[in-house]
Amino acid sequence: MDLKKEALALLHYHECETVKFVSILPSSRIMAQLISAFANTKGGYIILGVDSDKRVIGLSQDSRVNTIMENSLNSLSTLPNMQQQYVLYEGKQLYAIRIEKSETLILVENMVYKRIGTTVISEKSVQPIISEKKEPTKQKILFLAASPKNEKWLHLDKEYKTIKDKLHNSPHLELLLPEFSLTIDSFLSAMNQAPQIVHFSGHGQYNGITITNDKNYSEVMSTKTLEMLFEQYEGNIKLVVLNACYSEAQAKVISKFGMYVIGMTNTIKDNVAIDFASGLYLGLGLGKNIQGAYNYSKILLNHKHSNFTDLPKVWKNEKRLDWAN
Repeated sequence: MDLKKEALALLHYHECETVKFVSILPSSRIMAQLISAFANTKGGYIILGVDSDKRVIGLSQDSRVNTIMENSLNSLSTLPNMQQQYVLYEGKQLYAIRIEKSETLILVENMVYKRIGTTVISEKSVQPIISEKKEPTKQKILFLAASPKNEKWLHLDKEYKTIKDKLHNSPHLELLLPEFSLTIDSFLSAMNQAPQIVHFSGHGQYNGITITNDKNYSEVMSTKTLEMLFEQYEGNIKLVVLNACYSEAQAKVISKFGMYVIGMTNTIKDNVAIDFASGLYLGLGLGKNIQGAYNYSKILLNHKHSNFTDLPKVWKNEKRLDWAN
């Protein structure tokens, strides 16, 4: 059962240790405490837009839920395995979060939170995070690329090495095995590794990105096909980077699934694309959030390629974000 169906089914149940209804959007700090409490106990569900009596209130259209969720996740010592998704019920917008039980304690400001019954309790951590026996869960990055033999050659290996160097010894992120000759089959197979960040490097067109066929000749993966693919990973992928020419059109469409998506407004030179990736992953590797890492990439582009500073744009929920203009 998918998260939407699970959330709608939970509306018929009362709050318990594994279910929490929240009618009014909480602060980022409170949300972080709730997520921590569920992860440190049995896991469970948080449904925003429903009160404790199961009355569906709904979230306002200008709700700040995306910002609050991002800030709350950034304040956790380790990210738990979780899914999140908007859910429409009788014309009212809800937001569902499913959190899995964590094998390691997840802290908020060095405090441990747990859910006992329908109450969240806290206690000060008696051990620093570094004393945990298990390594903190890292977010996984999937590098996908294509440079068909009938198209202009791109230095994809150099871009990958640049990203790898910027993430060296990062406690937050890890690179999965790259795919340098991306076909539709290898794309689908690679996504089965459940990445949180997907990076595509290659040629782009107004109507899609350029991948390869079995003979390494170019073929277009259309915007519609990309839309269908990323719809399957709504709530699981945090960031998609389309480091290719004219990819803003695809970025807008993919962003409807709640992901941050970076696309280019025009053509982008190979060396500019590599330097953009360098700045972005330097920031991510240092633990910056998406906005902070994006700012790093813009600073580097302005320094080395000032005419291309405004090429990359960030989209989420089909809107170009103000801080990316």
